[in-house]
This record gives sequence, structure tokens and C-alpha cells, in this order.
Amino acid sequence: MGMLPPRWSLRPTRRMIRIAGGTLGTAFSATMVYDHFNGSVIRRGLRALWGGVQVAYMYKTTTPANMEEFDAMNQRAADILLRVCQRNEGLFVKMGQGLSSLNQVLPPQYTETLKALLDNAPPVPLDEIRRTIREELGADPEDIFDFFDPVAIASASIAQVHRGRIRAADGTCRDVAVKVQKPLIRKQVWWDLWCYRIICQALETLFGLPLTFSAEYIADGFIREQDFRLEAQVMSAVRSYLLEEQKRQDVYIPEVVMDLLRPRVMVTEWIEADKLVNVERIAARYDVKSAMTTIMEVFSDMIFDLGIVHCDPHPANVLLRRRPATYGAAMTTAAVDASVSECRCLADEQQVVLLDFGLSITEPNTFRRNYARLFRALFTQDFATLESIVSSWGIADADLFASMQLMKPFSSSPTAGAKGTAASSGGGSTPPSPGNAFSVPVNLSTSQRISRDEMIAFQTRLKHRITTLLRDEEKVPRELVLVGRSMNILRSLNRSLGVPVNRAAIFARRAVAAIAKEAASGEVPDCGFGLAQEGLPSSAKDASLLGVPVRWVRAKRYELTFELTIALINVVHYYHVWLTWFMRWWASWWSATAPVVRTIEDLAEDAERRAMKAHFGFPVGTTSAAMR
Repeated sequence: MGMLPPRWSLRPTRRMIRIAGGTLGTAFSATMVYDHFNGSVIRRGLRALWGGVQVAYMYKTTTPANMEEFDAMNQRAADILLRVCQRNEGLFVKMGQGLSSLNQVLPPQYTETLKALLDNAPPVPLDEIRRTIREELGADPEDIFDFFDPVAIASASIAQVHRGRIRAADGTCRDVAVKVQKPLIRKQVWWDLWCYRIICQALETLFGLPLTFSAEYIADGFIREQDFRLEAQVMSAVRSYLLEEQKRQDVYIPEVVMDLLRPRVMVTEWIEADKLVNVERIAARYDVKSAMTTIMEVFSDMIFDLGIVHCDPHPANVLLRRRPATYGAAMTTAAVDASVSECRCLADEQQVVLLDFGLSITEPNTFRRNYARLFRALFTQDFATLESIVSSWGIADADLFASMQLMKPFSSSPTAGAKGTAASSGGGSTPPSPGNAFSVPVNLSTSQRISRDEMIAFQTRLKHRITTLLRDEEKVPRELVLVGRSMNILRSLNRSLGVPVNRAAIFARRAVAAIAKEAASGEVPDCGFGLAQEGLPSSAKDASLLGVPVRWVRAKRYELTFELTIALINVVHYYHVWLTWFMRWWASWWSATAPVVRTIEDLAEDAERRAMKAHFGFPVGTTSAAMR
């Protein structure tokens, strides 16, 4: 046995351990104190990072043997994300709400699970709201308002709303909505967005998916949302546009009380109306088709004409009311109930009200014009212009991108539909072809379960498809992210009300109208049908002696193609509207059970999934039951 070292040689080691332990203990205590007084930012960040690690590890290391296991893995991942969002609140709730509306991209396990975040967020205590008002307005709410309701009438991810009453200089009283930012949001937002960037970077590194290209733009949008003064500017601009330029009386935006506007407090006129969340109430009281037509027209005009876009039009931010006798006149709760309960509102008697412009963007003119041209090209079969615009945006796959914008399958190849149909309905395996990233042999028989090898092939093709979609990330317009969010929420809104309008047709018409308006104003040269010379298809740019006549004839040809395309999709739309009515009528007379009604949006989603099946081997957003 060796001899023990002298006692004195152990003392430095023990001392170092004590020093290290004391240092770590002090650092931990200081961290916990900082975390406690700063909205638990460290714990929230670690919780988000740990959730991201769990999901990434699950998808990175697990290869499901069949669709049941794939669905179960998606459900576990969705449950993890839901827990993180619910416990962290704030911006995490808003991010989760955005994910819940991506039903044409994400598997149903994600969208159904994350719908729990659409309910009202818990309000903060009144004392904290009073402190925020005191810091921003310099007085307690009781000293500013004649009446201030201590109970919040609405609570969202970053703010809550209280009802109040102010007295004008002439002594008249006016009910107002007092929007107050939750006190911990400003402390949490930087850490939340830092975690968001880290998670995006980690997922991009692990899976090779292009996620960080839009992370900074989304983060900037959330930061702008914290300043209510910017929201008030957007509200004023859109209100002026709709009232003075569009002369619309069927849509209304509340007026802001500018004297009480601060970065964390905004006071607007009180609006008594019904939220579109209450689907049954809306259907019983209002003309839903007229309301949805107004909503789609207004948002398409914002996107294609005005260039200022409301990016958060979820049902709680879109209201309906009976139109007041005077534009902007207030109506009490009793007056609203009495006016609507007597009889259903006619189309010209109702008014759409838009709230919460916090998450909004201002489009550059170049993007706005090209986006309108893109929609026109989709409906005039102008594939040359479509490819030109998409290529200039650094996007390699024009068909997939067009499908994402229309939220319906789209193909510029006359044979693609046949190939896709054959691939999606064939009973054998798809033979490989050189240069085709999706030619991995995959058994697509609906009578057999997907094997483990087919699952691996799907994951490989999916990753390749997504990574090659964005050919040049530097060219991709960041506005596409939030504009796409807005359009996707509008699609979901239309669907929740039974698809009363043809969304795609309305957007296409308003896009063409915006192009024609600019041409008429002389901002861009016109060649008929709103076809600006700079926006003409390459085939229409003729330098021959015929010149203008040739361009005029070709413009008329595109006009005819456009009208025929719109007419065709309108026929399909109204056929399904009639079929829905007939099935419900038949059930009311001959069947005790309500029929399962498939709307045109449901069929479009099915077709989109079949297209994804042709590309990837099976639909991305489908359940295992549909794959047998």
C-alpha cells in the first residue's frame, strides 16, 4: 500500500472546492433572483430550449415503422409544444396560434392540439394594470376615466382590454376600450425571441431546413407589436384608405383617442359587436356570405393595393354589427341586441369591424405589384410570368409555391396532373427516374400500410424538397411570411363559416383591379386588362411592326382566359354550396343523423394532400387512417 499524502497537501484542494461551490451557489442565487424579478425569463428560455431539444431529438433519432407510429410521434411533439406555449405564455402563445392555422402544411395532430391556445389567455392582476397605466399616463385609471371596469373583457397574448368611459370637453360621455400591455412582456420579449432564433438555428443545423431566413423578420414584427403607437398609425392609415379612397361603409375600424395614446396603452372607441368566434350566433343574425365577401375584398385590397396588411385576422379580431345610422356612431349593447334580434341583418345593413392591427406589415411597392401580377398569372395561365416572378424571388419550385399561395394544388405542366394522378392512385411502386428527387420507390397502394423503408424514403424526399424550394434565401421577400400567415388565417375563417364565398376568385379579381388602378393612374404603362408593359408575359412583348395591336389582342386573350377560369371555379364553388344545402335538407326530412358535409375548401385540401402524396409518397398533413 502506498503512503497517504501529507495533510497539508489536501488543504488547497478542499479550499478550491469550497470556493468553487460558493461561487456556483452565489451565481445560482443571483440568477434565480434576476429570473424572479424579470418575468422568469431564464426558466422560460430553458423550458423552450428543452422542448425544442426533445422534439428535434425525437424526429432525428426515430424512424416510425408505419403511419400509426408516425401519427403517435407527431402527437407527442405537438403535446410538448402545447405545454411549452401554455406555461411560457406571452409570445409563445402567439407563435402557437400561428402554427394552429397551418392545417394545409402541418399534420393534424399539431393543428388540433394547438387550437387550445385560441382560447382567452389568463389576464394579469388589476394592480399590475393600474401600475402600467400610471407609468404611461401619469395617473390612476380612476383619475383619467369616469368609469374603468376592473375586470378585463378580453385577454390576449401580449395585452388585455378593459372597458372605460371618458368625458369630452362638451360634457358628453363616451365609452372606450382601454388596451393595456401586460407588464412582463417587455422583459420577456428579448429572451423569447432569442430562444426562437436559437431553436430555428438548431433545427436548421440538425435537419438542413431553411428556417432562419425568416426568423429575423418575424422577430422584428413581434418587436414592433410592442409599441401601440405604431399600431395606431396603421389603424389610422387603413381607416383613411377604406373611408376616403374606397368609400366603403360596410367595414369599420375604431377611432383611436390620440390624447391617451402611449407605447403601452391605447384607448379606442368602444365597439359593440359580435365576434366571428361565435359561429352559430353569426349565422343566425347576419348575412354570412356578404360579410365574408367584404372581409376578403378588404384584405385583398390591403395586400394588392394599399400595401399595409393586417397579419392577424383570427375570428376574435373580426366582428360584425348592424351598421349605425351615422358612420362611426356608437351603439349600446341593448341597441345592438334589439336591432338584430327583431330580424336578421340584410347585406346592406351590416358592418364588419376590424380590431388589433398590432401584427401588421408595410409592403414595398415592388413586392406588392409583383404579388398582384403573380395572382393574375395564376388565373390567366401565364406560366412565363409566374416562373419569372418566382425565380426573381429565389424560389426554385414555381408549382409548389403557387400551390402554397392559392392553398390549392397548382401545376404549370399539362402532363403533371396525369402523372400526379397515376402516382397517387397506382397500385405498385413508382419507378425511379434520373434527376428526380422524388423517384425513390414507394408503394402507394391504398390497401397496404406504409413500410419502414417507405417512411425513410419519404423523410429523405421531404427534406430535399423543402431545402431546394428556396434556391436563394437572400432574394426571398420576407413579406411573404406574414402575408402568407394572414391569407392562411382568412382561409381558415372562411372554412369555419361553411365556405360561403370563393376566396381565390375574390383575391384574383382584386389583384387585377389593383394592377388596372395603377395603370390608369399612370404609375405604370398600360396595355389593356390592367396588363402593364413591365408585367406583360414574355410572349406578349412583341417588337414587330404590329406592336400595340398584337399586345392588345394578347391582352384580350388573357382577359378571356381569366374570366373563363373564374367562371369555372365559381361553378365548382356554387355546386358545392348547393350540394351542402341539399344534403342538409335531405337529412332534415329523411334522416335522423346530420350528414357529413364536405365543403369546397375540404375538397381543395384533399386535392392538395393528393398532390403532396404524388410528390412525397403520401400526404404530409393526413392521418394514418387515410393512408390505408
